[in-house]
Parts: sequence; C-alpha cells; structure tokens
Amino acid sequence: MKLVDILARELKVWPEHGQSLEQGSSGRIYKHGTSIWTSVCTLAEDLSTAVVTRAQWQAAVDTLKAESAPAWVGIGMPPAGQCVEVHRGPATWIEKDEWQIGKTAEVMSAFTNSRGHGIAAIQFPSGHCECILSACLKPVRTPEQIAAEERERGISQVLADFEYTVGPCTHKLARSQAERIWDAGYRKQEADK
Repeated sequence: MKLVDILARELKVWPEHGQSLEQGSSGRIYKHGTSIWTSVCTLAEDLSTAVVTRAQWQAAVDTLKAESAPAWVGIGMPPAGQCVEVHRGPATWIEKDEWQIGKTAEVMSAFTNSRGHGIAAIQFPSGHCECILSACLKPVRTPEQIAAEERERGISQVLADFEYTVGPCTHKLARSQAERIWDAGYRKQEADK
C-alpha cells in the first residue's frame, strides 16, 4: 500500500505546520526530519520515495469517505456530488419548469427547509441551477434499467392489446405469451388518419 493510502487510513488529523510527511525505514512517520508518530505503522511500498502533502492526504481521506458511504438509492436526501435524474415526484410542476423532468443534474447541496421538506440544490450540465424537492430526484438509470423498463411497458401493452371479450368471457394472454410476442418484435402501429 502506498504511503498516502496508509496515512489516509491511520492519520486522523494532519499535524500542525506540516508541509509534508515521509516514512522512515523503521515505519515511523516524519515531519521535517522529526518523528511525529512514535508507534510504527505499516511500511509503505513506496517508502523510499514517497513524500505526502496535506492536499494529497486530504484527497485520499475524501476518497475513502466516498467509498465507505452507502450508495444513495433514491430514498432520503441525495449526497452532494450525486448525479441524479429529475422525476415528477410529489411536486406540482408549473408548465415552464416541466422541461427538467427526465433530465440529469448534479446535486450541489441538500438541506431541510423551514417546513421540514428535503430540498436539493441541483445543477444541470448547461450550468442552470434549481432548488427542488429531494423526493423528485432518483439515481440515474443505467441503459440496462431503461431497456428493462421499456420491455416491461411493452409487455403490459401487449397484454392490453390482446385482451378481448366475447359474450360473458374475457380472453387474455398469459404473461409468458406476451413476453414471447414482445421479444419477437411486436410493436403496435398507429393507424393512419
């Protein structure tokens, strides 16, 4: 493991007035030639060449925090930096703002307003910023998720298209039949007017 990674895991606070840190062959950590860590820590694979600055240490600490944080699944407040998709959600949308629905944005911050509602400040790729109810945000869907949702809507449409009633009996396809029909390429064509 590299020295910066060892320090990110084991050093809780950067030493005061420390420009950079190095590791000696004994495993001790040094600041300007003076040992600051009396206990021996893991020997770094790059101990003979590594000099870690505060900025490098902080970046490694931030990376560790991000990796250990549970992934946001669309419940509660999204973390800053999360890429999200805007959905209709429980909000009442005015016509001029509906362009945002289905678009992706980055969460700049999230907070609870004075009425107890979760709010996220988001920025779209164009640079446009908005504050929006966090309940209107979901994690960005993968192409596989989008395809699965499209397939599910298509199968539901096949089930509806092939349902008919003759006398007192309603006839329906089995779901497995509808799946095979959809997977074979069935798409309902709109009639010409």
